[in-house]
Amino acid sequence: MIRENFGFNEGQELVLKFEELLNNNDINVGIGSDLETKFISVFDILFKFEERHKLAPNEDHRTLFRDFSALYDLALKITSVSGHKEFHQLVPHLNKLNECNVAQNAASRITDQEANKIIELYLAAICMRFCEEIELDHPNNAKGNNPDVIAGIQGDYWGFGCKTLHSTNTQTIFENIVKAVDQIEKSKSTTGIPVLNLKNVIQHERIWPSQYSFGDVAQPLSTLMSTAQAIQSSLIDDLGIDALKEIFVGKKSLPGILFVAQSCTSVQPNPLVSPKATRLNVMQLFKVDDATFTQNDDYVFEALNHYMQLAN
Repeated sequence: MIRENFGFNEGQELVLKFEELLNNNDINVGIGSDLETKFISVFDILFKFEERHKLAPNEDHRTLFRDFSALYDLALKITSVSGHKEFHQLVPHLNKLNECNVAQNAASRITDQEANKIIELYLAAICMRFCEEIELDHPNNAKGNNPDVIAGIQGDYWGFGCKTLHSTNTQTIFENIVKAVDQIEKSKSTTGIPVLNLKNVIQHERIWPSQYSFGDVAQPLSTLMSTAQAIQSSLIDDLGIDALKEIFVGKKSLPGILFVAQSCTSVQPNPLVSPKATRLNVMQLFKVDDATFTQNDDYVFEALNHYMQLAN
């Protein structure tokens, strides 16, 4: 059964399973860590839910629900592949969870460099739902000459050069794309694509304004998707399509960019029902100059998006 929704009790069961999985790999939730804060947020919400405590209407509860959604989504991605034969490849990145802000649906500080590693863990776990092999560039010993994730899929080695943006400066984004393509080129990858994580440049406050719920998910989802669309437009307007195309000429990387955008909002279809905290996961593929991809390429992107959306 395919689902995109989950309940509070289900969330509790999953995060406890996630903590057990971490413990089994000699990783304990660090006291005072952001990861611990996320766990506390989950159990705070669950306590209020089970005791039927109403949330104070004049308090801002968005961080609690963002934390819940962020931890649930990450825990789901990791626990779902705990039986994969190459799960051990994830362990060095799992050790980073105590050292940084782990949320993919909220911004992290530019000085929190370890937080940039979490998208690699997240994407690798998604790949492991359908790939045969997986390799991650070691988070402590990365030399910058390999893509962050290499996945063996249907006879190809897919390289994913993951870059977490901290600004929408066109030249900086361009340089990140060039670096990702270069990493793919120098590796054993046979194909691949740059991946841009947008969590730090998304207008999360517009997607979930304080003390406000949307009638449906359309408007906040449109706002979330507009981030990638604006970057695409700025790359074309500021640099020109020819400069973008030139990056990929003669390279293994497909001529495109995979954008990953996540946030959280509140939806209340009518005043007779309680508002529902709603996770938003978006994966957008930008094909440079409407490049033609193969059927196998399309399968990979569809599978990535599919497993990103699932709540089971």
